[in-house]
Amino acid sequence: WPDGFVLPTVLVVVSLLYLSGALWLKQSALLLPALASFNLLIYALNREIWTAAQLDLALLLSYLTAGTLMLLAGQFLPKRWRGWRWPLLFAGAVVIAGSYLISFNMRWEYTTTASLTTAVLLLAFAWWYRGRLQMGPRALPLLSYAGFLVLYIAQFVVIAGLGEGRDSTSWPLLTTPFAAGCLALSWLLQRQSIRPVYGTPLRFSGLAFLIIPLAAATAYGEYVIIGYSFALGALAVLIDALLRRTSVELTGALVLLFAGYELTVWQLPEHRPVFIALAACLTLTYVALSWLRLTHPYRDELRLVGLMAAVIPLAEAVARGLDSGWSLTTTLTLAIISATVAADAIIRRQRHEFYASLGLVVLTIWSIWLDAAITEEQAYILPLGLLLLGIGWAERHEQHQARFQMASWLGLILLLGSSFLQSLPREALGYTALASFEAFVALVIGIRAHSRHYVLAGGVALLATAVAQIGPAFIDLSRWAQLGITGTILLAAGLLALFRKEQLLATRRRLASEWRQWDV
Repeated sequence: WPDGFVLPTVLVVVSLLYLSGALWLKQSALLLPALASFNLLIYALNREIWTAAQLDLALLLSYLTAGTLMLLAGQFLPKRWRGWRWPLLFAGAVVIAGSYLISFNMRWEYTTTASLTTAVLLLAFAWWYRGRLQMGPRALPLLSYAGFLVLYIAQFVVIAGLGEGRDSTSWPLLTTPFAAGCLALSWLLQRQSIRPVYGTPLRFSGLAFLIIPLAAATAYGEYVIIGYSFALGALAVLIDALLRRTSVELTGALVLLFAGYELTVWQLPEHRPVFIALAACLTLTYVALSWLRLTHPYRDELRLVGLMAAVIPLAEAVARGLDSGWSLTTTLTLAIISATVAADAIIRRQRHEFYASLGLVVLTIWSIWLDAAITEEQAYILPLGLLLLGIGWAERHEQHQARFQMASWLGLILLLGSSFLQSLPREALGYTALASFEAFVALVIGIRAHSRHYVLAGGVALLATAVAQIGPAFIDLSRWAQLGITGTILLAAGLLALFRKEQLLATRRRLASEWRQWDV
């Protein structure tokens, strides 16, 4: 023989010796050195037969074939040889795993071949070993997940190999359909025997595989890639949720759809106001769908996602108004969100949600005033003050006295206090009239509704307004006129107290008794 074949000859002899010893002594562990020598023999023969350019492919195919044969031999040995299976399975698994890992240093075609071989073997053994190799009694097959993961990695190898020298940011356009395809294929694997082994692992693998392309599309920031990836991912998850009737997955699909829309239009700043209004319409669609006669999980999830998603266009509209000025589209966005929340509150009879919708209505009114360049403070104060008073009366109707008092005091202080401060200048006759009118109305409402704080607020505001307006004029009078007016008032009060003492005391006791019976 040529000198190059001396080492292969020695390895053949060593393999046969270990194999003979294993069979003679009936020690299956001796198969491991025999198989190790056999694998070294494969390497030595390939080194002698193939050139350096052909060696990588030859070694890869040889070891993939040898590993596959070991695994199949270990799997299908007769039952009487059951004790000899584990060395074959162990050696085959090591050879396949090593070949797969080493293939990443080779050409992408070789890596793809090793990946497909490894994935097929993993999925095949997942079926043969179903019910075993699990993390617990209810755990899903680990080999199935490993096989799908190898296939998922293989697609990146193919994309990198075919797209070498091209745009490297478009790969989410290819990996998203792969993940969606995994979900779609899982819908077909619903037989009782197949679903635990392939169907369920494929479904959860597909959901997990969506994360990477969606995150990459977001990072690259190209609106076409973002829109396509999120739309396809959301559609696949939505169909899966509807087929399986899972509310959590439905929530994820709705969130993906809305997030994809927001991230896509974020890349189009020139049309941003219109897109913000359309986002508000999308949240309206979610909430409106929840009003239909759907099953309970669908109804609740649609409403929850719709209301939570409405915060985003709301914040965007307010931020844009504060930064770039208020416009018709900003007002339209606020009006859509206000109407959505109000309608949902009325349909579901949610009192606090209705309060929030009224707050959004006030914000919409402010947007209209700001767009019209109205600078009058009372135009902004009156809607908010009346809203607080309305909330107070609603809470009083529900027998919530503490909330009634807090909301009413806030509203009264805001309305009466602002008009009083604006009425202090002498030339502010209009504000004086407004302050007097508001104080008089509060006083009348307090008397008719038997509300102490309305009477106190109205009376104090009316007195303060009178003093603020009459006081300066009284000071401008001459000293004799001031003394005369003061004396006349004191004299009249003294005579009234002298001649009507009993009647005044009785009236005071009656009013005090009635006052104590009124609401705080």
